[in-house]
Amino acid sequence: MNEYFGRDDTEGILCADASNAFNALNRRTALINMRYLCPMFSIFLINIYRLPAKLFLYNGDFILSQEGTTQGDNAAAPFYSISLHPLMTDLMDCSDFQLFYADDGAAAGKLSKIRNWWDRLCARGPGYGYFPNGAKSVLLVKKQHLQQAQDIFNGTDIVVTSEGVRYPGSPIGTVQFKANYVSSKVDSWVSMVELLSAVAVIEPQCAYSCFTYGLSKTWLFLMRTTGDVSNLFAPLENAIRTSFLPAILGPNIPHHLRQILALPARDGGLGLAIPSSQAQKEFYNSTHATAPLKDLILEQCLCISEEQQAKCFSDAKEAKKIVIKLKRACQSAEKKQAIESLPKKEQRIFEEISSRGASGWLSALPLKEHGFVLNKQQFRDALFLRYNIPFENISTTCACGKSNNIEHSLSCALGGYVYMRHNNLRNLTANILVE
Repeated sequence: MNEYFGRDDTEGILCADASNAFNALNRRTALINMRYLCPMFSIFLINIYRLPAKLFLYNGDFILSQEGTTQGDNAAAPFYSISLHPLMTDLMDCSDFQLFYADDGAAAGKLSKIRNWWDRLCARGPGYGYFPNGAKSVLLVKKQHLQQAQDIFNGTDIVVTSEGVRYPGSPIGTVQFKANYVSSKVDSWVSMVELLSAVAVIEPQCAYSCFTYGLSKTWLFLMRTTGDVSNLFAPLENAIRTSFLPAILGPNIPHHLRQILALPARDGGLGLAIPSSQAQKEFYNSTHATAPLKDLILEQCLCISEEQQAKCFSDAKEAKKIVIKLKRACQSAEKKQAIESLPKKEQRIFEEISSRGASGWLSALPLKEHGFVLNKQQFRDALFLRYNIPFENISTTCACGKSNNIEHSLSCALGGYVYMRHNNLRNLTANILVE
């Protein structure tokens, strides 16, 4: 949509939304249409939606789901999207360009054609269970067409603007609108990072897993769909550097270590990428990987031949291979640069921690039933050893009378810790053999 809006002959984009879309879908009509639109999938859907599903309430009662898709059903999104195919076909000749992502429909081109598209959508949509909501719909126009758009769409509840619109989670419009939108999202993510940092002080392993498997994935979509916003992610990187990392590793983190921590765990890092550097890479990879599909969408052909499908799948597969290859090459270059910046002793440590299987404990979820949980001291000590960070408040003399350091602490027989490690490995091996 960003690309189409940038064309000289495009006057505007209408982003339409529907009221209670997934629940309002005409289930009976949709199931009949599915038998012709996607026969193989229809058998599965008919078995699921032939009878109303029970939706249980908090007090033990239930209501019947007789219309629309069932909440929580994995087939709901494809069922809804395919069921709107006849409506899309009906609207095809009304506008220069149209796009549907579930209930988020969009039309672009000349304003007069967009108005025809909207009128037909309002007339034909309810028959399929699609009820357009003008108050939730936004018409984005170029500044010189703003007055014309207000006149053409007079009498509708559609919001007309020349600033920007979000579709379907990525900003389209002026540079300032994109900057404001991205900055607002970054501010919310900064708050989440600071909240997670407070948890990391008490439970660093859980906080680390939440960050790598959850929080860090929330900004990937925006990175992959919006270009030239790398500098706007600087506050997020600042929050990670000044709040989250000190909560896990302590305040005295060597400056050069940040580049290493950004590497994947298998390469000796922690997978804590630098958002301001990551954004443009993700956008580049995404645009190249999805280019074959984007070209097919811009062709505006609802009936795709088997040859076109095969070519699109082949091109997309090849593009994905190239992106993966470039991504790995970039990671290898960053790893090499990180190693060369380290002293000789730390280079040897880095080679060991980036060897195969050395970082498995970091990628494992802290599941108590499997014995994968580390308390805060164990987790931090393991990271200190991994990155050769000096321990604080360690006694200079061991209880055995010898001079104390990390090597001696790991090998001293006094206290039985050496035997405990040995016994743990023995018991683990025995349990695996029993299973």
